[in-house]
Amino acid sequence: TPDALLELLRRASMPGADPLKQIADLLPAPLDTALLAEFSERSPLSLLDRASGVGLLACWADFRQEDADSWARYDDVSAETLFKDYGGVTDPLYDELVAPLLHVLPMGPGYDISAAAALSCFHVFALQSRGAFDVRWCRGGITEKIFRPWQERLEARGN
Repeated sequence: TPDALLELLRRASMPGADPLKQIADLLPAPLDTALLAEFSERSPLSLLDRASGVGLLACWADFRQEDADSWARYDDVSAETLFKDYGGVTDPLYDELVAPLLHVLPMGPGYDISAAAALSCFHVFALQSRGAFDVRWCRGGITEKIFRPWQERLEARGN
């Protein structure tokens, strides 16, 4: 509402205010989550890549978790087609964010998962409410960054 916008602008000018957080408080999930996402300075994703996810909002709004017709509409489409062709997600965003999430949530490659399964998993596990899902990507191989140092510590302790 206009009153809420005026109040937001008033609070945003106060010392210590976080305007992004205040704007996010006015938005429904998943828009709030996308606005508050933090990316490393070394992220290969450009602002354009990040913004390309906006095209998925129509599908997100159209898909109803408990509706058989929704499942029927999206079940014949692959998740990869949904994200890339219907949603307009750029290749870098798909490769860096979407594909790894598909491997973790519905547990498979996008070409082998229905769009309905992907939307359902993302809704339930990641986008239903703020703070429901927090992702940190490993920069480098997990063997060298996680498992080898862990193994070395265990062996040093005699395990």
